[in-house]
Amino acid sequence: MPTVCELKVELKRKGIKGISGLNKAGLEKLLKEGKPTKKDDLKEKADKLFAEMDKDKKKNKKKKKPESFERKKPKSLLKKK
Repeated sequence: MPTVCELKVELKRKGIKGISGLNKAGLEKLLKEGKPTKKDDLKEKADKLFAEMDKDKKKNKKKKKPESFERKKPKSLLKKK
């Protein structure tokens, strides 16, 4: 039976990511299946949702008023005496 360390080395050699936080059973399952675990699937789903939210924010972003509408201080107040 391989140790946890040996399992991690084998998974890294195969280029499989998402091994941190897994116990020995999880590492063995990942090695047999050769695909990410549910933890990685959830991360991918979350990344997609955040990307969609960013797109929506950009679409609904309010336009800023032009500078001419901003209140400016008179020049007399800006000069120091």
